[in-house]
Amino acid sequence: MIIERNVARYVVFTDDEISHALRKISTNKTRIVFAVAANGVLEGVITDGDLRRWLLSSAELDITRPVADALNKSFIYHY
Repeated sequence: MIIERNVARYVVFTDDEISHALRKISTNKTRIVFAVAANGVLEGVITDGDLRRWLLSSAELDITRPVADALNKSFIYHY
């Protein structure tokens, strides 16, 4: 089992720009980021596919919008 201790490369804030999430998705090998609120609560996840679907369904391509607009709130988790 691989335990990753540096989680910063997998986390974005919900008020960050979508372009920031895209950069993080491109740099980490898992192609996923976790969106957290300012208080640290997990709000949703964004995968490469989630962003593609959001971009295709948007009338206007604006990657300066907040991550909260594109995140997947219906995620399944296990702990």
